[in-house]
Amino acid sequence: MVWSAYLRQLQANPLLTKGITSGVLFATGDVMSQSLRARGTTRPSGKKIDAGSKLRPCHTDMALVVWLGAFGALLYGPTNHWWFNLQERYVTLFQNRCACASALSAPSRLMTLICSVVVLKAHPLGCI
Repeated sequence: MVWSAYLRQLQANPLLTKGITSGVLFATGDVMSQSLRARGTTRPSGKKIDAGSKLRPCHTDMALVVWLGAFGALLYGPTNHWWFNLQERYVTLFQNRCACASALSAPSRLMTLICSVVVLKAHPLGCI
C-alpha cells in the first residue's frame, strides 16, 4: 500500500518525490554511519577501541545530517532525475548508461559532496 502510494507520487510529482527520497536516504545513511562509527572498532581519530571497553554513546552531528539531507534533496535527487532522463533520451544501451554514469556523473557528484562536507566542517581546502 505504501509502495503504490509512492509510485503514484513518483508519477504525479517526479522531481519533488525523487528529491525528498534522496534527502531522506542521505540523512538516514549518515545517521546510521555515525551510529556505527560510534559503536565500531575505531574512534574518529582512527585509534582502535579496546574490545573490552564499553560502547560510547552516539553523539550525532546533526549539522552534518541536515547538510547531507539537504544535499540529497536539493542537489543529488534533482540532478539524478535530469541526468537519467537525458540518458534515456540519448543513450540506448544499458551498459553505455552505466559507463556514462561511472565516467561523467559519479566523479563530479562525489567531488561536490566531499567539497561540501569539507566546507561545512570548516576544514582547510587542502584537506580535499
